[in-house]
Amino acid sequence: MATRLRPERVEEYLAMHRSPHPTVVPMLERFGHNDYRLHMVDDLAIASFDYTGADLDADRRALRARPELADWMRRTNACQIALSPGTGAPVWLQLPQIFPVPKGSGR
Repeated sequence: MATRLRPERVEEYLAMHRSPHPTVVPMLERFGHNDYRLHMVDDLAIASFDYTGADLDADRRALRARPELADWMRRTNACQIALSPGTGAPVWLQLPQIFPVPKGSGR
């Protein structure tokens, strides 16, 4: 997934991720988002994770519904700009995987 950061809010966004609220990581893991990785390229934030649940859409909805994450998501969302043009475009753009390497294939 990728999103663009508002130039004036990059440092704020990075600071939130250097020291996340204590509920963020356990909630991500509880809803199957393991080994979450966030990278920066210029003003782009690129995220990936290993999903271990059974229904990603349901788990994402459940995460967004958690009151303890509402402030975190409000503050991080305020730092982001949708990559897709148009009103109502999702802030995070799903990136298609083009080179999947199965685990254990290098042995």
